Amino acid sequence: ECGLQVPSGEYEDHRKAHALEKQLEKLDQCRAEQDLGDFTPESLAFRLVELLRVQGAGLPGNSRPQTAFKVGDQVDTLWNGDGRWYSATVLKDNGDGTFELAWAPPFASWETLARQRVEDIASLQGAETRDVVNFDVCVKFVRRMMELAEDKRPGVSFQPEVVFHWTPAQNHKSIIEDSLLVPGETSNALGRAVTVDNGEKLGRGIYTSTDPLYGAAFGKGSSGAFMCLGMPGQQWDWSLGVPWLPGRKRKRAQSANEEDTYDSLHNKSVRVYTSSDLLLPCFITEVSAVKDLRAILEEAKQWLLSKICAWKPELLARAVIGFPVDASISVRSPPAASPSAPVLRFPVGARVSVLWPRAAGGDDGWWPALVVGASVNGTDSIHWAPPYQAWPLQQRLPAAAVRAMGLPLPG
Repeated sequence: ECGLQVPSGEYEDHRKAHALEKQLEKLDQCRAEQDLGDFTPESLAFRLVELLRVQGAGLPGNSRPQTAFKVGDQVDTLWNGDGRWYSATVLKDNGDGTFELAWAPPFASWETLARQRVEDIASLQGAETRDVVNFDVCVKFVRRMMELAEDKRPGVSFQPEVVFHWTPAQNHKSIIEDSLLVPGETSNALGRAVTVDNGEKLGRGIYTSTDPLYGAAFGKGSSGAFMCLGMPGQQWDWSLGVPWLPGRKRKRAQSANEEDTYDSLHNKSVRVYTSSDLLLPCFITEVSAVKDLRAILEEAKQWLLSKICAWKPELLARAVIGFPVDASISVRSPPAASPSAPVLRFPVGARVSVLWPRAAGGDDGWWPALVVGASVNGTDSIHWAPPYQAWPLQQRLPAAAVRAMGLPLPG
């Protein structure tokens, strides 16, 4: 289990020691959750990070350190001459945290770097699919999600969607530590402000796309993109043609004296976010792994939404009722997953009909409800729809008791 070889006579004691270690880890986790309390950004982030790390435990990039360079690896490395990164090849591991590197064409004539520090080397192989979720970044994301859930601006959505961001491999470390930042914000990992590298056609912000292939050229050779959860907030549709750019104020049409801003913008598959806490980098992924990871993020998203709804059920009821009217916050069906991936029956926010059995004091009738918790084991939690929202929350209902709205009732 741990890779250590022990004599056969000691194996059972060794196995029991590992079992005890896992029990103690679980106990520490329970104590940590109790200390954090219920329905706080910290407690929800703690559980979300754990969910993503457990689900991503078997990803190939998690199996080796991202600084484990081998002779012959193609890397990018920092040249102190101009502070920029260039391609190189590993010639030798010096064994002291430095490596000997040869510059790659067209710079092959440059003098070999005899002792390049590991911190100044980024491996393209290091972009192997792996989880990169950061607890502190997750806390900020969840806190913003809870704020948006109570935001009364029209059209505000706190339902995350999956988006992708391509960037050169040498930027991965700082993004994992600080999250994606708006140009001008200071990165603690870099010790300087983030700069604009690829233009600002749609305004200043963090550029992403719902298409994993979009913007791959911006990775400049990296084989993986950041796969994130992104929250729309109040999102502007670029196709409407109103001259508004993310992060800038615009006049409201109904009043020349009022001003407002939007949290994000969408233009076809492109999403531009005005603040780093609207994004949660979860994985670095190669395109071939997107389908499986999308199923993991869908489950994580549904879990998080269910917790927000349990925190204040009336918020979801108010938001979902407006979904059919406002396309910018419409409920999206879970995307297609691989054959082996779990499939959710209904997304959080879906309108359904629910059986109210006589055994529970009901009338064996089917009543309108909203899904507030979706589980991959085939059960659902619901909040009764108006005008029955005062009825108690129902949890872990079997599949036979929840039907899509509009289906014929069983005869």
